[in-house]
Amino acid sequence: MENIKKKVLGCFQCKNAFCKKVCPLHVDVPFVIKGFLENKHKEVYEYLLENNIIPNICGILCPKEMQCSKNCLYTKTKGELIRNDLIENYLNDKFELNYDFPEASKGRIVVVGAGPAGLTAAIILRKYGFFVDVIEAQNKIGGLLQTHIPSFRFDKTKLDNLYNALKDHINFIFNTKLGIDLTYEDLLKYDYQILACGTTNPTRFCHDENVLNAFDILEKFNQNSLDINNKKIGVLGCGNVAIDCARVLKRLNNDVSIVYRRTIENSPATVSEINEAKKDNIRFIELKALVEFKDGIGKFQKMKLVDNGPNERAGFEKTNEFEYLEYDYLIEAYGSKPNYDFLKDQSWFKLINDKGYLKTNSYLDTYFIGDYFLHPTTIVKAISDAKEVSNQLIKNYEELIRLKNDLKDNYVVLGGSFNPITKAHQEIIDYVYQFITSNIKILPNGSNYPIKNLLPYDERVKIIKLVYPDIEIDDYETKQNFGGTVKYLETRNHPFFIIGSDSLKDLPKWIEFEKLVSENKFVVFTRADENNLSILYQNETLKKHLNNFYLINVSVSNLSSTEYRNTKSSDVVDPRVYEYLMKNNLF
Repeated sequence: MENIKKKVLGCFQCKNAFCKKVCPLHVDVPFVIKGFLENKHKEVYEYLLENNIIPNICGILCPKEMQCSKNCLYTKTKGELIRNDLIENYLNDKFELNYDFPEASKGRIVVVGAGPAGLTAAIILRKYGFFVDVIEAQNKIGGLLQTHIPSFRFDKTKLDNLYNALKDHINFIFNTKLGIDLTYEDLLKYDYQILACGTTNPTRFCHDENVLNAFDILEKFNQNSLDINNKKIGVLGCGNVAIDCARVLKRLNNDVSIVYRRTIENSPATVSEINEAKKDNIRFIELKALVEFKDGIGKFQKMKLVDNGPNERAGFEKTNEFEYLEYDYLIEAYGSKPNYDFLKDQSWFKLINDKGYLKTNSYLDTYFIGDYFLHPTTIVKAISDAKEVSNQLIKNYEELIRLKNDLKDNYVVLGGSFNPITKAHQEIIDYVYQFITSNIKILPNGSNYPIKNLLPYDERVKIIKLVYPDIEIDDYETKQNFGGTVKYLETRNHPFFIIGSDSLKDLPKWIEFEKLVSENKFVVFTRADENNLSILYQNETLKKHLNNFYLINVSVSNLSSTEYRNTKSSDVVDPRVYEYLMKNNLF
């Protein structure tokens, strides 16, 4: 312990510590160091357990030298590294993991994936009081930490200790794969779904039989089934996976070099990882990019660095000069991508953009966290993301409870032109049915509403009924001269009115605005866009009546009736609606 104290004594105890700002979890490093030096070990450990959630893993694998250590004022001034990671590891060994879990009395949640992000979400939500099932494809927790990180870099008993602390409170279901053993219908049985499936699709470019994938190499090594030795091997790439793969192969008496298209100083690997590889006598070949590999000969393009400015690592460009290197095997270690095949087969396909990325981290009652949403990142960023999304879910849950308690026997109204009804309208209606109340009414604008190109009122109602034959339609607006929402709500004894967050900016322009917001309640679907909410805190009238707004932060499709009228796209409306509109040549 005295040796650890020597490694942290130099901490300046900065009031606005850069180390805390750059940490994705905003760990208060000065507090940790000060508490440790004062022998307040239990207090510091409890802080880490609350903040890091899984400190016995994060404390070992977090790339601190690229985050807190890199931004330490003492290190920059003195050139000496403050080793706060030694404190975390010491405390993790000293204290037994012990989470304070209350009785599970709230809704049911399924977390798919037991990697760092999935485990973080499961712990936070179980601590709040949800029932939590964790579905994992492997037979143990940890995800890639369990299957791909070599044991010489990470002690897997840390995962066993974590599992033992959780197994009596969180229900783990192992050897169950999404889309095979776990279906879309299975997920819908839960109140909330969290997909933390990680990145399971390795990036591949070359398909020669002697060009292997780093993930396969690491998995086989961890299973003691890797049978490659006394070979000359080139590992392509220079990130965490590449370094791990090279060190694994070196332990099997192979001649290993890492071949990288930039210089090592511009690689994503940490200095400590590179130094460990050098200690293992692994060679580094810089500024070479594979063009092709044939008959054991690799053709490599020579590259040169390009300055991308002070805040970015150097780029590279081709020189059109080539070098030929002989290898028995090449290992592609270019990273991996999430597998979204399951989403594409379901209604979630629209969440994926043209580049193959998820557009949003949530959709109705489903959340996407960690690398599955962020793509490959550091363990601490995955944990931070899971923590943020879990707290967002809890906040939403609490707002729904407040809404249902205040709603009592009243009903909610969704107004609009419904010209025609879109999938976005349906998502809101279905969400209200599932989470708020079955007592919902639709209020289509009357034909006298000041908007052009409205279908006749009866026609729009008929189209709504194609999708919701039993829903109640309020015909107030078609029987009255348009008097604004305030008049309607007053006449109908103030039902709760649903609006989208994009409507908030125009709310002050609505008829009798002050009376409207002071006497009525509004259910606001924020579409996960907090920017639209700023007016609630800027407009004095809205700020005064904040309690009349229930902010339901869920992402729904960004579709509108106007979009259908402009595009006639079948993606915008329900198939039954689309068929009817086409058959009758409407719009």
